[in-house]
Amino acid sequence: MSAASVRSNCSNNSVTRRCPASRLRWRRSAINRRFSVEIALADFFAAPTVAHLATIVDARQISAMSDDELLDMLENMPDDQVSRLLGDTGTSA
Repeated sequence: MSAASVRSNCSNNSVTRRCPASRLRWRRSAINRRFSVEIALADFFAAPTVAHLATIVDARQISAMSDDELLDMLENMPDDQVSRLLGDTGTSA
């Protein structure tokens, strides 16, 4: 199958589900809607695992928060989780 026929098949609505590029666009769009963040197509290639993609989603959500929202989120977290996020080892210098 030539590259031109793959492009042609991918533009045909009846075979959209079989086109890798269409599936990737659909997944990206679903993530953007579900988590209210804008994930760039390049992020899918930079994030080879679901766990890594989740860190990108988390970072985008946190960067969109106001200072008050972020403080409220931290105040409602268990202390051990806040310590892990801040990289606190529990020792003071």
